[in-house]
Amino acid sequence: MAKLKILICDDEEDIVEIISFCVNDALECDILTATNGKDAIDIIDSNPIDLIICDYNMPINNGGDVYLHLVKHNSPTRFVLCSTENRADHVEFSDQSHYFGWIQKPNIVEGISDIIKKFSSEISVGKPVAPAPLAYQPIGLYFLLRLKIMPADIYIKISDEKYVKVMSKDASFEVADFDKYKARAVGNLYIENKYSKTIISTMSNKIKSLKSSGRDSLSIQFEVNDLIRLSFQTFGFQHEIIEETQFLIQETLNMNKKVDEFNTLINRTLDIKDHYIGKHSFLLTAVTCSIAKHMNWISDLTQNKLVTASLLHDLFLNEADLIIDGVEMRESEIILKKKANDNFLNHPIMAAQEVAKIPNLAPDCATIILEQHEVGDSIGIPRKLSWSKISPLGQLFSFSHFVVDEMLRLQNLNQLTNENLLKGLLEMSNKNSNYRKFYATISASPLVT
Repeated sequence: MAKLKILICDDEEDIVEIISFCVNDALECDILTATNGKDAIDIIDSNPIDLIICDYNMPINNGGDVYLHLVKHNSPTRFVLCSTENRADHVEFSDQSHYFGWIQKPNIVEGISDIIKKFSSEISVGKPVAPAPLAYQPIGLYFLLRLKIMPADIYIKISDEKYVKVMSKDASFEVADFDKYKARAVGNLYIENKYSKTIISTMSNKIKSLKSSGRDSLSIQFEVNDLIRLSFQTFGFQHEIIEETQFLIQETLNMNKKVDEFNTLINRTLDIKDHYIGKHSFLLTAVTCSIAKHMNWISDLTQNKLVTASLLHDLFLNEADLIIDGVEMRESEIILKKKANDNFLNHPIMAAQEVAKIPNLAPDCATIILEQHEVGDSIGIPRKLSWSKISPLGQLFSFSHFVVDEMLRLQNLNQLTNENLLKGLLEMSNKNSNYRKFYATISASPLVT
């Protein structure tokens, strides 16, 4: 059996030293160390780590980020939280699949002893500890379809120990391949982890190619937004994609600032054929800014916040999360009918966490994203905030979700007029008195012409 590898991650070097000493004294293993979450994630991606003992509060990615990385990539690494705060204090640990235990600071020596006993017991009874020789990264079918040409061999997962190659490097992933695997209820195929950076670079180059294609600006932005969302869902925060994300935000801001009235931009966006999430996001950029303008809230900074939040708020939402009991629903409909699945419930949190890592964004974007489905009266998600605890732009953003979804519903019925839009929003606005000021604004300044 391969020698065990244990990773210790804490931003305080003396604590790393204490934990290392205790682990070395109790267990024969190789010890690796990191002083922040980013370094820990990099080590995990390049080494078969059996156990990580990790602080929560650290610079450059916290312990929750490290844990979510393990869950997202179905890593065999077990996670031990070493902190004054326990798992219940942080939503990132709601999925306990990789959670092995808690060492409560400052009782590190006693806590390490208990964890090592538990870990050694699992080894002695023959439970699997060491990761497989090759680590694999799941890749969604739609991501592969957008890549088109495979930058690496593609595998299907037969079991935790067995992956079988189904497509070679440089092969073309076609719609027929997508349909074939979807019909078999295969959600992901896999690449070897060592090729993750290659895939990310390929996607980044694809976005750069779109930017220089000379096509209609709005249609390019739709495609770039889709590719960025797929990249975040598959690989999380990656520096290679940040430049493209900032490009998307700036281009959309420039486009919004060129229009005298936002209903012109709303009509252009409605005319583009795209899936719900993309169309919903771009409509939000125009609707939120239009309402803010007519309420005299608008400024360059406010517009930047609203456009950024609109484009990035659904980074971790998939079309499948909108199908409830076999019926496709819009986001606002899911909220009002209380039909959200776990991924839908968590998507504002996950998006806010990733957006908070992106450098040079306008302040408060992550807060607005976190509040996107907070509607007061304790029925919103994810935190069921009372109205007084939702930020003003968060209130505007959640109302605008209902506006955009009603637009799309009426468009599907070929009944989209301003009169019908106001009629469709009236009942909801009457039920939630806090929305009435926004409703009065769109009544006086029509969004649809």
